[in-house]
Amino acid sequence: GLSCMSLKVSYSGVRGIVGESLTAEVAERYGRAFGALVSERNPHPTLLLARDTRPSGPQLLEALIRGLPEGRLLDLGVVATPTIQCCMQPLQADGALMVTASHNPSQWNGFKFFLGPENTVLDGAQTERLQALVQSGTGQGRPGQLLEMHERALELHLERVLAQVDCERIRRRALRVAVDAGGGAGEELLVRLLERLGCFTAVVRSGRESEPTAESLKDLCQ
Repeated sequence: GLSCMSLKVSYSGVRGIVGESLTAEVAERYGRAFGALVSERNPHPTLLLARDTRPSGPQLLEALIRGLPEGRLLDLGVVATPTIQCCMQPLQADGALMVTASHNPSQWNGFKFFLGPENTVLDGAQTERLQALVQSGTGQGRPGQLLEMHERALELHLERVLAQVDCERIRRRALRVAVDAGGGAGEELLVRLLERLGCFTAVVRSGRESEPTAESLKDLCQ
């Protein structure tokens, strides 16, 4: 069995300290368990994969993939969590896996799980089912072909956002915007969005932790 005591498990996913409670072996077990959960709905699922900018992301994603079932694997690359959700419906995904620990410090990482067609995080019952599958070691990894979808993902999310706002009105204002994404996965999309909206954008690249405290936002304030 796998001890999940040191992992933080909630409706929003799983988080742990890399190399301690969160290892490649843990990731592979979660890949197998999530694959088994999705396969109950579709034996050859289409799954979306993405990660944030944490250095541990590529290794953990690779391990997750080893546990996944045969199907279509679409790699969105480094994107923010809402991007993976925006892409689920248009890409007809049965599920999605995001490697991220949100605003936790850099030694942390984790996984968020989404099911289609709801395109939302697992509910309480689904989280319990996933944990049971992890504990029992259920699932068999037979990953299919990995297709790169980074550009397509960014465009799908951009189109969705631009459809919600009065682009011409914003462009006429020629706004000046400072952006500090804290080295996070949302920076690329945000800068593109501001360009499309005709904004003058100053990107602040501070090496801060992601929690936006007054101390960590000094560079942005200047």
